[in-house]
Amino acid sequence: MSAALLALLLGLQVGDAYTTVRVIQNGGREANPVLIWVAKVLANVTNSPWAWLVLKTIFVSCVGVFLYMNDAVVPLVLVDLGYIAVVIHNIKEMK
Repeated sequence: MSAALLALLLGLQVGDAYTTVRVIQNGGREANPVLIWVAKVLANVTNSPWAWLVLKTIFVSCVGVFLYMNDAVVPLVLVDLGYIAVVIHNIKEMK
């Protein structure tokens, strides 16, 4: 079961990245103030407007792998549920 939860989280990271880019390209904005700050800092360092998204995706994926390796099923379910909500929100914002 934990492997399926990890796979779901990794898939949700792809979904979040894709829908976030689409929302921003359509005039929307990132709602997370921490990620807004990270985006500004990384844009100055890397000259890439999307470096923050890659960093966030890697970070959350690493958290998921850590939870999986420690058989932390309940936290992994909670993270998955949170990202399901994020992706659904982004899809609504794309319209």
